[in-house]
Amino acid sequence: MFVTDGTTNGTIRVTNGSNGWKDIKVAGLGTAAYTNSAAYAAASHGTHVSYGTSTANLGTASAGTASTVSRSDHVHKMPTYSDVGAAAASHGTHVSYGTSASALGTSSAGSATTVSRSDHVHALPALTSCTGTLSVAKGGTGATDAATARSNLGAAAATHYHQLLSGWADTRNVATTPNDYNSTLKVVGIKTPSASGIASGNGGSYSTLVGIRGWSDSSGGDSHELAFCGNGNLYHRYGSTTAWNAWK
Repeated sequence: MFVTDGTTNGTIRVTNGSNGWKDIKVAGLGTAAYTNSAAYAAASHGTHVSYGTSTANLGTASAGTASTVSRSDHVHKMPTYSDVGAAAASHGTHVSYGTSASALGTSSAGSATTVSRSDHVHALPALTSCTGTLSVAKGGTGATDAATARSNLGAAAATHYHQLLSGWADTRNVATTPNDYNSTLKVVGIKTPSASGIASGNGGSYSTLVGIRGWSDSSGGDSHELAFCGNGNLYHRYGSTTAWNAWK
């Protein structure tokens, strides 16, 4: 079978090769010309759409009503701060800072409509506004009067007297230096001849040493040391910092 253009509008010509050509009407061609009819578009006719010349701003979603189409490389305008309900970068802070700080006191959530700066400082309360007692374990006295406070701390009264000195450690083999007595009157107990520097022939088996310095260091004068010897002899020596002068 062979097919070619019909001789009338809306037809095509068909032949089986032996019975000749016949015009057959084809549905859908309507009255279009069978050849070179203006009812057909030329191959070079281009697109069948119209492109839009502007773009809508971003906003509420909508299918739209335009009869034009968008090009594939179209670009929508960036939204402004106000379009998205945001503040501009230059808008500054959205808070108001308070101009004063409340004194420490009873706990409260507060009612101010301002905010505190991160480096704010609260005033310390006056001591008269503090109540109760601070325990010794927390650095206090656990008392509200001086006598009880001294008792809790194991402290002596402001006016007191020492009747005796006792309870020193056994350091018989340890030598002393002048700096051991800085701002101190001290009984150091018995010393062997090698620790005191007093030969047994002059001081016996042991000597009891007592020392004193009237200031916190040698700028206030030398330290002094007395040796009460087991054989009844009494010696004295003095020194500045780490070394003694000879016993006399």
